[in-house]
Amino acid sequence: MKRLKLSNKIYKGNIDCFKSLLNLYDFNCKNEEVLLDLTNIKEVNPFNMLVLALAIRQCKKNWFKLKYITPYNEKTDGYMQYMGFYETFGAPIREIYKGDRRPGRYICIKKLLFESQGSIQNDYDMIDRETKKLAEMLQFDSELEEYIQYCFFEMIRNVYEHAGTNCVYVCAQYWPSHHLVELAIADEGCGIKKAMEKRFKDISEIELMKYAMTPGLSALSNHAYLDKNDCYGNSGYGLYMTKELALAYQGVFILSSGNYALHYTIESNKEKVLYYNTKFKGTAISIRFKTDTNINFNEVIKEKVAKAEEESKKFNGAINKASKSSGGKRIFNI
Repeated sequence: MKRLKLSNKIYKGNIDCFKSLLNLYDFNCKNEEVLLDLTNIKEVNPFNMLVLALAIRQCKKNWFKLKYITPYNEKTDGYMQYMGFYETFGAPIREIYKGDRRPGRYICIKKLLFESQGSIQNDYDMIDRETKKLAEMLQFDSELEEYIQYCFFEMIRNVYEHAGTNCVYVCAQYWPSHHLVELAIADEGCGIKKAMEKRFKDISEIELMKYAMTPGLSALSNHAYLDKNDCYGNSGYGLYMTKELALAYQGVFILSSGNYALHYTIESNKEKVLYYNTKFKGTAISIRFKTDTNINFNEVIKEKVAKAEEESKKFNGAINKASKSSGGKRIFNI
């Protein structure tokens, strides 16, 4: 039996999980029994739980059998069990308590299928309905709920349009005492590099990820395009806008795909991006934001759209106008 020990540090769970992903994908083991030791997992959040669970499931396809040891503080109805971490990577489902005593508001790891609704327009309407349900689960006022639905919708439609997969995974947590929310969205599709290579040739993977974060450059789709005036039109602004809004809400934005992860924050009133070497077969996004900022969503999105459209003019071939959906000019189904 081969043993693989994963770990992270307290308060650095989402950053440290990049090391765990590298360890998982680089673990040289085929057709052997593996003992996965999770006792040094010190902090779990929606993002690191989701990407680790998907990575373990992907890797265990090469293993003969998987056994695992839970963190020392993980009880029978512990948080990772409760949120669906073990179930997602294929471990046997245990009896767990899902009552109303657990503090906070959350979305357990949930798989959404892109089942054809008969037309592209109907598919987007279905995504709209599903993101409304997700936003409602975190139980905020209508303005913050609109922002949360915007984030879910833009990221899930990105998967639908670019990833070449029929499903997406979501997870979320609200910590009331910290006035903090984290949304996590992940897929096991083709990844940003392969999606962006359709348009940009002979460019490094890290540069392609930067292009994906640039407004107006990633307007590609695996589906038929809608009319440019349709509210669901594809303009390539989704990733940029959700990043900008997360930072406006005093938060953090993480994009992980293939061999790299980009980590965006605001420091001294300036945007800061850190690059991490990691591995993930698909694309994963974390959106963290504060709930006590007194920001008006409709006002801040207008400001960010104007900034994005001006930024797009610096790049040849970029679309210079955000779609109604990405620009917040459609009425969300609240």
